[in-house]
Amino acid sequence: MALLVLASAVPAALRALLVLKASAWACLLCFTTYPERAAICRMFARVQGPKIDQCEEAFTTAFQGLSDVEINYEERSHLHDTFTQMTLSLQEEATAQGSFEVAFPAAAEEMKRAILQLKRVQPCIPPCGVQEVTRRFRCRGCYSTVCDLPPGLGELLVRPEALTLGNLALLAGVIGLASATATVLVWAFFRWYLSGD
Repeated sequence: MALLVLASAVPAALRALLVLKASAWACLLCFTTYPERAAICRMFARVQGPKIDQCEEAFTTAFQGLSDVEINYEERSHLHDTFTQMTLSLQEEATAQGSFEVAFPAAAEEMKRAILQLKRVQPCIPPCGVQEVTRRFRCRGCYSTVCDLPPGLGELLVRPEALTLGNLALLAGVIGLASATATVLVWAFFRWYLSGD
């Protein structure tokens, strides 16, 4: 019974390892399937064994630069189509007995160029609110996000990303202006009060 439990734990551990390794080639994982990638490596290697492992490692290495890519959400389907074209061209190159050591880096460079051609992600524009036009797709994790800045100052300041150098300088300026205004008002009040005698 213990051997059965141990045997079932091994595939789960391997799956967990694959998930942890996923960020290294995130865009590739978002827009291609494992069977597609495995088929390409089988076509390049033509046999099972260490050559397949070398092929998969070369695939990972070639696409590492695309792990943190962030694109305009509207461009997601266009990027998916580009990845589909890339897998088809890699299959053609494998059929023509090309080398995966050359094909994968070239494909990754082509994908980088394609990503640069996509519409830019619009920045979050303060002061506040959910801004659907800023929706972006992140390859690391294969999910989308949207700007959701808080409607007050207190809410904004509790966010760690709010304490940038520019925001701190702005906050210091506002505090200084408020302090100076309060000082002038107190001085004017006392002057008025004392002038009544």
